[in-house]
Amino acid sequence: MPKISRNCANCRAIKRRCDQQLPHCGQCIRARQKCPGYRDEWELVFRDQTDRTIKRTEEKRVTKLNPACITTIRKAKCDETYPHYTGSTCTSRKCDGYLGLLSLKPTMMPDVNPIELRSLAFFQQVVAPVLSGPLGRSFWTQMVIQVVHQDSAARHATMAISVLYERLDQNPQDSVVPYDSGFMLRHYNQAIKSVLALKAPGPSDLDTVLLICVLFTCIEFLRGDVEAALQHCRHGTQILTFHTPQPELLAILRHMGIFPLFAANKHSDHPLSASQIPITTGPFQSLLQAQEALDRLTHHIVGLFRAKDHCRASDISSSAWPPTPLIKQQERVVRGLEVWQSAMTEFKSRNPIPQAHATIDRILQVRWLAGKIWSSACLTPGEGVYNAYMDEFEQIIELASYADPPAKDSSSPRLPKFTFEMGFVSAVYFVALKCRHLPLRLKALSMLATVGCPRETMWDRDVMKGIVTGIIEWEHDVKLTPEKIEEIMAMKESPPEPSKDRRIGDLGVEDADANELVNPEPATKMIFHLPAS
Repeated sequence: MPKISRNCANCRAIKRRCDQQLPHCGQCIRARQKCPGYRDEWELVFRDQTDRTIKRTEEKRVTKLNPACITTIRKAKCDETYPHYTGSTCTSRKCDGYLGLLSLKPTMMPDVNPIELRSLAFFQQVVAPVLSGPLGRSFWTQMVIQVVHQDSAARHATMAISVLYERLDQNPQDSVVPYDSGFMLRHYNQAIKSVLALKAPGPSDLDTVLLICVLFTCIEFLRGDVEAALQHCRHGTQILTFHTPQPELLAILRHMGIFPLFAANKHSDHPLSASQIPITTGPFQSLLQAQEALDRLTHHIVGLFRAKDHCRASDISSSAWPPTPLIKQQERVVRGLEVWQSAMTEFKSRNPIPQAHATIDRILQVRWLAGKIWSSACLTPGEGVYNAYMDEFEQIIELASYADPPAKDSSSPRLPKFTFEMGFVSAVYFVALKCRHLPLRLKALSMLATVGCPRETMWDRDVMKGIVTGIIEWEHDVKLTPEKIEEIMAMKESPPEPSKDRRIGDLGVEDADANELVNPEPATKMIFHLPAS
């Protein structure tokens, strides 16, 4: 039988050496040629050299990487339970693992057992794309995977993330994942030991330490231990004061640095100078650059709010409010938001947003609108100031409504349960919290059951919905039953807004006293702050 070349059509035509990269030949890419694809077993028979080669090859690869275990050979339904198929215990058969995941052992990976290998492959195939968010940060899909091959601490932390995410995916009702997994706990402890063993790390080692700091933060967010996650965030921020990592790593650390500000109780923990407010002076070159600029602005927006709380706690008379430094700081923040929006408009006029990036565009617009309301209203006393931002509230709800998940059927993919990016949840929660127009408020409340991911870093969608439900019932003096909500939404005229003495100005969170609990399980107590009478 004559030897048949498996090179791409372009390389065969000019008789050059083909590197056979997927999905396109590297020779064609460097020569700026359109690669028609490769022959597979089907094309070796029919000599069909078209772009369908790539599509057919990818379909065959997905089939080969079926995550189901070897029970699929016997046509038994696999429940994909970690680490073994549970049906094997009933039939006294030994589960040999998951073929698609076990076949992906990286060539440079040190010796690992099949269970660890399966966890690494699950992270690469399932977890990393979800953590990347709608913009698809290459940090999780490329940088982390690369460091996993080189650093044992990153490898152990990645295995822990893989197990935690899979458990959350199997039990989405669990808001907190306990330390009851021996596999997860063993690798998490081993990762911590590996980091502590570093002696006088150099610049490249500090980059690795910062990356592992991100992984540790993700582990604690997945567990539901927000305070521990924020502590890791603060550690990473402290390292940034004397070391500048790679741009890709720096971007996600700046995004991560926003989270402690939302939970800060002391302004002194996060000092903010008005001169540090970044003002964007030119157009953006990509959506990722726009997101990074908005992350920096969000850092200072929340910092402005914390500075306001710090000044409120000091002895400042009402006649001297607001202080001049805060006014100047607010002006710079508002100006920064205006410049960001102008740069974003110019970017979209030059580069129409593709459908694949429409979600991240809406997320950025929603975050910008929420930041505009928050920064403009934070220095005005009272809750009535938010009545002037009805248009912005409506825009947030309209933009977020496009993010509702599709109806669940047999053909719809499994929706992610956790993401490491700020999405729609915090902005929709802000509308439900501060908008006193009851129909729009109830619409935001209903969206909290479906919009975005159930868990977006430190924000738990179900917890936020419970908080807002209690606030709405108190402020509007109504019991939100399904029938009552339907009745309110059907009204031609909106119900009156709550009186000033019933509007909740702020809320706090603390651990509930054991004497206040009905059951022995630990719980969180919400404290609502009403205006002084």
